[in-house]
Formats: sequence, C-alpha cells, structure tokens
Amino acid sequence: MTMLRKNTKGSTITPQSLPGRIAVDRERLLGVAEYCLHDADQIEEDRASWAPAFWLVAAHGGAGASTLSQMWAPAGDAGNLFPALDASPLVVIVCRPSKTGLEAAHRAVLQVLADEAGQCQLVGVVCVADSAGKLPKPLAQKIRVIEEVTRVWHVPYMQSLRITDTDDLAVWSPDDPPMEKPKKKRPVTTAVPHTIAAVGREIFTAAGTKNQEDWT
Repeated sequence: MTMLRKNTKGSTITPQSLPGRIAVDRERLLGVAEYCLHDADQIEEDRASWAPAFWLVAAHGGAGASTLSQMWAPAGDAGNLFPALDASPLVVIVCRPSKTGLEAAHRAVLQVLADEAGQCQLVGVVCVADSAGKLPKPLAQKIRVIEEVTRVWHVPYMQSLRITDTDDLAVWSPDDPPMEKPKKKRPVTTAVPHTIAAVGREIFTAAGTKNQEDWT
C-alpha cells in the first residue's frame, strides 16, 4: 500500500520523494506497542467505548497528549507508544515547542516515515505552547523543518488548563456543531476552548482523509 502524505503547502509527499534513506536514532526510538491499546468491546450507545479515530502519541513527557485526548472525544491517549496493532493506527505526535520537545517530535516523525512504528500512519504534529508570546527564531525554524514532511497544528498557551484537573475538562465531539468564537471566555470545565475545538475538528477531518487515501 502506497502511503501518501501532504505538507502544509498542500504538496503530496511519498516515501520516494523524501531525500534518500531516512536516518533514525535507534537508541532514541519511541516504543511500539505489542498489544492493542484499545481492547474494550464497542457498544453502539456508548461513545466512550468506541475505538479512537486517531491516537495522540507523546514525543516526550509532559507534552500535553493526555490533556488533549481528554478534550477530543475521537482521540486516544497512546502515551509514548505507537499503537501499531490497533484497528486504526493513525497517529498525531504531540510535543511542546521547546528545543528538546521539537527535536523529540522530529525524531518521532522520522520514525514513522522510516516504517519503524509498525503499521502506524502519520497524520501530523501538534505543538502545545508552554508559554505565551512569540517563539524564538531557532524554534520557529525547527517547526518549519518538521512542516516540510508533515502538517503541524498549534495549540496556544492557556493558563486555565494548568489549574484544572484533566478529568474535569469539557469534551469536544465531531457531532458538535461548529462553534463561532465566543465573545466571552467560558470555563474549560463547561466548554472546550474555541481554538482547541477547531484544531480537533481539523485533525479529525485529516484522519478521515488519511483513511481514504490508504484504501485508494
């Protein structure tokens, strides 16, 4: 099966179009699960039992994958493992936009592209901001390097997420109608922030497109 990928400019990336053999640091690879991460029986009436449409893979500790998976109903939290044996092994790498975080995300991206993550297919990367303000130039440049081979989404810094228990966060679902940006901020316990919901919808759509490409 030929894997097709698109970068942020919309051009298609295939394994053949990547520059030479993809080099990976085998001593710093993320783990590949040897079991299904989702093993619950799916119950039609219970959406929580459904298999994830895509998985969030943390490139490093504290990346924010668990927080996002709580807020995005279609997402599964894979921790730092690639869900290679799951029925839907579509993955989104999650990282912080620090030097260490972006380097870890880049390694994870290359691991998937080098077929070192089982049957996992890459949807893209999510950078979860760890501070307010503009990124330093070296970090912005590193993001552009990653964007050459996959799409990158950004979640802005939100202090409210730091002081809220993960289990208390509101949940966005693809069934929810598209939201207009609210005039007033609402608590993250009652509504998923507009920006985070919009990114979740874009990733859900991209994962669906990826599924279609893999079967054509």
